[in-house]
Amino acid sequence: MSSPFQEPNLDAVSEHYQRMSEGDRSCVIAVLQEQDGQQMTSANSAHNSFYEEIATYGWADAVDMTGELQSIDTLRCWRLTPVGRSLLPTLLLALTTRGLRSELEGRKAVEYGKFCLKLSTTYLAMTASMGVAAFIAVKAGFDFAGIKNTLSTLSIFVFLLISLFLACKVWSKRKSPDTPFRTLAYLDFLRPKTKTLSALSAVTILAAHGLFEASATQLGLIAEAKSLTTLMLQAAILSALVYFGSAAVLPGIIKRQHAKQFDGKG
Repeated sequence: MSSPFQEPNLDAVSEHYQRMSEGDRSCVIAVLQEQDGQQMTSANSAHNSFYEEIATYGWADAVDMTGELQSIDTLRCWRLTPVGRSLLPTLLLALTTRGLRSELEGRKAVEYGKFCLKLSTTYLAMTASMGVAAFIAVKAGFDFAGIKNTLSTLSIFVFLLISLFLACKVWSKRKSPDTPFRTLAYLDFLRPKTKTLSALSAVTILAAHGLFEASATQLGLIAEAKSLTTLMLQAAILSALVYFGSAAVLPGIIKRQHAKQFDGKG
């Protein structure tokens, strides 16, 4: 029988949650995704303690076991209540992101550097691919003279948005059940820093363009590099695009990741 609703003790729930293994945490998420899902736990485990804790808030109910399972004293079975299904996703997000946000704020300069590195790596890769493709097309006889500037502006805008999207991701070799939460925490860390990221991105893109044009000129892909004045003007425009692009894209990324994690969408 569930308890009447009461405000959860975030510290108490956090203690139980942090003691759980990654496998146990993934099981909690799996139960959230299954409408009638139930979870078997071991009586003295951190997993079971987590369910016992949220049961005191009316978020979970103990389920009576049947058959041979009744004779196993060390087993427990739980199911989430409608209130638990509604509020637990937000609580899990808070539990996972609270500590991570503090860590990110503590190493702000390093995270800014990582953001710029991801942005420049992605942007340079796409710009270089586009430059090589254009060079091959021109050698093959295609004439882009009439639409060169339009294509250049369009490609910069598209490449910038894609690079921004990927730079706002947590790049990790190993995916864990907490990865979506960590991505959301990272996005929450970045979202109030749009102005700073805009300035950093302007410098990053300026450097990326300078490196690309210098390399392309040396390789003979383009006849002449742009002037510093042109590059500075381009960087100022890109900075504005990053500013408004961040405001438009980040909320959508957060919403998509939330839906993918808890609703199986995206």
